[in-house]
Amino acid sequence: LERLLGRITKLNRKAHRAELKNLRLLRAEAGYVLEYLLDRDSFEAVHVYFPDPWPKKRHQKNRLIGELFPTIINPLLRKGGVIYLRTDNKEYFEQMLRVFDKAKGFASIETPASMKKFTTDFERDFNSKGILTRYAAYKKLNEFKFEQEAYERCANGKGNFKDNRKPYYKKASSHGGIQWL
Repeated sequence: LERLLGRITKLNRKAHRAELKNLRLLRAEAGYVLEYLLDRDSFEAVHVYFPDPWPKKRHQKNRLIGELFPTIINPLLRKGGVIYLRTDNKEYFEQMLRVFDKAKGFASIETPASMKKFTTDFERDFNSKGILTRYAAYKKLNEFKFEQEAYERCANGKGNFKDNRKPYYKKASSHGGIQWL
Protein backbone atom coordinates (compact mmCIF):
# COMPACT_ATOMS: atom_id res chain seq x y z
CA LEU A 1 0.00 0.00 0.00
CA GLU A 2 1.64 3.21 -1.15
CA ARG A 3 0.38 6.61 -2.20
CA LEU A 4 3.21 7.59 -4.54
CA LEU A 5 3.32 6.14 -8.05
CA GLY A 6 7.13 6.17 -8.31
CA ARG A 7 7.49 3.96 -5.24
CA ILE A 8 4.84 1.53 -6.48
CA THR A 9 6.58 1.32 -9.87
CA LYS A 10 9.96 0.66 -8.23
CA LEU A 11 8.50 -2.06 -6.02
CA ASN A 12 6.73 -3.66 -8.98
CA ARG A 13 10.02 -3.84 -10.93
CA LYS A 14 11.80 -5.42 -7.95
CA ALA A 15 9.00 -7.95 -7.47
CA HIS A 16 9.06 -8.84 -11.17
CA ARG A 17 12.84 -9.37 -11.12
CA ALA A 18 12.50 -11.54 -8.00
CA GLU A 19 9.65 -13.46 -9.70
CA LEU A 20 7.33 -12.92 -6.73
CA LYS A 21 3.85 -14.31 -7.24
CA ASN A 22 2.31 -13.47 -3.87
CA LEU A 23 2.62 -9.68 -3.89
CA ARG A 24 -0.25 -7.29 -4.47
CA LEU A 25 0.32 -3.55 -4.81
CA LEU A 26 -2.23 -0.84 -4.21
CA ARG A 27 -1.70 2.84 -4.89
CA ALA A 28 -3.94 4.64 -2.43
CA GLU A 29 -3.97 6.78 0.67
CA ALA A 30 -3.36 4.44 3.63
CA GLY A 31 -5.82 6.16 5.95
CA TYR A 32 -8.69 5.78 3.51
CA VAL A 33 -7.94 2.13 2.78
CA LEU A 34 -7.65 1.21 6.45
CA GLU A 35 -10.82 3.00 7.44
CA TYR A 36 -13.16 2.18 4.58
CA LEU A 37 -11.99 -0.67 2.35
CA LEU A 38 -10.78 -3.54 4.53
CA ASP A 39 -12.77 -6.23 6.32
CA ARG A 40 -12.75 -6.82 10.05
CA ASP A 41 -10.37 -9.50 11.34
CA SER A 42 -8.45 -9.44 8.04
CA PHE A 43 -4.88 -9.39 9.36
CA GLU A 44 -2.61 -11.29 11.69
CA ALA A 45 -0.10 -8.45 11.34
CA VAL A 46 0.06 -4.94 9.96
CA HIS A 47 3.42 -3.33 9.18
CA VAL A 48 3.69 0.47 9.05
CA TYR A 49 7.23 1.37 8.05
CA PHE A 50 8.47 4.93 7.73
CA PRO A 51 5.15 6.73 7.35
CA ASP A 52 5.45 10.38 6.34
CA PRO A 53 6.40 12.23 9.55
CA TRP A 54 4.95 15.57 8.45
CA PRO A 55 7.59 17.38 10.54
CA LYS A 56 6.09 20.89 10.32
CA LYS A 57 3.81 21.61 13.28
CA ARG A 58 0.93 22.78 11.08
CA HIS A 59 1.06 19.54 9.02
CA GLN A 60 1.24 17.05 11.88
CA LYS A 61 -2.53 16.56 11.74
CA ASN A 62 -1.85 14.63 8.50
CA ARG A 63 0.19 11.91 10.21
CA LEU A 64 -1.12 8.40 9.74
CA ILE A 65 -0.44 7.34 13.33
CA GLY A 66 -2.50 9.77 15.35
CA GLU A 67 -4.88 9.71 18.26
CA LEU A 68 -7.62 7.81 16.43
CA PHE A 69 -5.41 5.33 14.57
CA PRO A 70 -5.84 2.53 17.16
CA THR A 71 -9.62 2.83 16.76
CA ILE A 72 -9.18 2.14 13.04
CA ILE A 73 -6.59 -0.65 13.20
CA ASN A 74 -8.06 -2.65 16.12
CA PRO A 75 -11.06 -4.09 14.23
CA LEU A 76 -8.85 -5.04 11.26
CA LEU A 77 -6.51 -7.19 13.36
CA ARG A 78 -7.46 -10.69 14.43
CA LYS A 79 -7.29 -11.43 18.15
CA GLY A 80 -3.60 -11.63 19.04
CA GLY A 81 -2.69 -9.72 15.87
CA VAL A 82 0.27 -7.35 15.92
CA ILE A 83 1.02 -3.94 14.48
CA TYR A 84 4.70 -3.31 13.74
CA LEU A 85 5.95 0.28 13.51
CA ARG A 86 9.24 1.69 12.23
CA THR A 87 10.43 5.24 11.78
CA ASP A 88 13.60 7.27 11.80
CA ASN A 89 11.86 10.37 13.17
CA LYS A 90 12.32 10.59 16.95
CA GLU A 91 9.43 12.98 17.57
CA TYR A 92 7.00 10.93 15.48
CA PHE A 93 8.18 7.74 17.21
CA GLU A 94 7.47 9.27 20.61
CA GLN A 95 4.00 10.22 19.37
CA MET A 96 3.42 6.64 18.15
CA LEU A 97 4.39 5.31 21.59
CA ARG A 98 2.07 7.76 23.38
CA VAL A 99 -0.84 6.93 21.06
CA PHE A 100 -0.56 3.15 21.51
CA ASP A 101 0.40 3.23 25.19
CA LYS A 102 -2.88 4.96 26.02
CA ALA A 103 -4.96 2.96 23.52
CA LYS A 104 -7.36 0.38 24.89
CA GLY A 105 -6.99 -3.14 23.59
CA PHE A 106 -3.22 -3.13 22.85
CA ALA A 107 -0.09 -4.18 24.73
CA SER A 108 3.48 -3.29 23.86
CA ILE A 109 5.68 -6.20 22.77
CA GLU A 110 9.25 -6.49 21.53
CA THR A 111 9.86 -6.43 17.78
CA PRO A 112 11.46 -9.81 17.01
CA ALA A 113 15.15 -9.63 16.07
CA SER A 114 14.43 -11.73 12.98
CA MET A 115 12.12 -8.98 11.69
CA LYS A 116 14.70 -6.28 12.31
CA LYS A 117 17.04 -8.05 9.87
CA PHE A 118 14.75 -7.15 6.97
CA THR A 119 15.31 -3.53 6.01
CA THR A 120 13.71 -1.18 3.52
CA ASP A 121 15.55 0.96 0.98
CA PHE A 122 14.71 4.01 3.12
CA GLU A 123 16.06 2.30 6.20
CA ARG A 124 19.36 1.32 4.59
CA ASP A 125 19.77 4.88 3.31
CA PHE A 126 19.01 6.41 6.73
CA ASN A 127 21.25 3.92 8.56
CA SER A 128 24.16 4.63 6.19
CA LYS A 129 23.88 8.29 7.26
CA GLY A 130 23.94 7.35 10.94
CA ILE A 131 20.20 7.84 11.45
CA LEU A 132 18.76 5.20 13.78
CA THR A 133 15.66 3.14 13.09
CA ARG A 134 13.16 3.09 15.92
CA TYR A 135 10.97 0.01 16.36
CA ALA A 136 7.72 -0.59 18.20
CA ALA A 137 5.17 -3.38 18.17
CA TYR A 138 1.77 -3.73 19.79
CA LYS A 139 -0.33 -6.85 20.19
CA LYS A 140 -4.11 -6.74 20.06
CA LEU A 141 -5.45 -8.04 23.36
CA ASN A 142 -9.13 -8.14 22.59
CA GLU A 143 -11.89 -6.66 20.48
CA PHE A 144 -12.74 -3.24 21.80
CA LYS A 145 -15.80 -1.38 20.58
CA PHE A 146 -14.07 1.66 19.14
CA GLU A 147 -16.60 2.72 16.54
CA GLN A 148 -18.81 4.90 18.74
CA GLU A 149 -15.81 6.44 20.44
CA ALA A 150 -14.25 7.24 17.06
CA TYR A 151 -17.42 8.84 15.73
CA GLU A 152 -17.89 10.96 18.82
CA ARG A 153 -14.30 12.23 18.72
CA CYS A 154 -14.31 13.22 15.07
CA ALA A 155 -15.14 16.82 14.46
CA ASN A 156 -16.84 16.09 11.12
CA GLY A 157 -19.14 13.43 12.59
CA LYS A 158 -18.46 10.98 9.75
CA GLY A 159 -16.00 8.76 11.56
CA ASN A 160 -13.05 9.98 9.51
CA PHE A 161 -9.96 9.20 11.58
CA LYS A 162 -8.23 12.37 10.39
CA ASP A 163 -10.42 14.54 12.53
CA ASN A 164 -10.97 18.20 11.63
CA ARG A 165 -10.60 17.39 7.92
CA LYS A 166 -13.06 16.64 5.17
CA PRO A 167 -13.74 12.95 4.56
CA TYR A 168 -11.89 11.41 1.62
CA TYR A 169 -15.09 10.73 -0.28
CA LYS A 170 -18.75 11.51 -0.40
CA LYS A 171 -21.48 9.16 -1.43
CA ALA A 172 -23.11 10.01 -4.72
CA SER A 173 -26.80 9.69 -3.88
CA SER A 174 -28.04 9.31 -7.45
CA HIS A 175 -26.25 6.02 -8.20
CA GLY A 176 -24.98 4.87 -4.82
CA GLY A 177 -21.35 4.74 -5.93
CA ILE A 178 -18.40 6.72 -4.70
CA GLN A 179 -17.55 10.09 -6.12
CA TRP A 180 -13.89 10.92 -5.59
CA LEU A 181 -13.08 14.45 -4.46
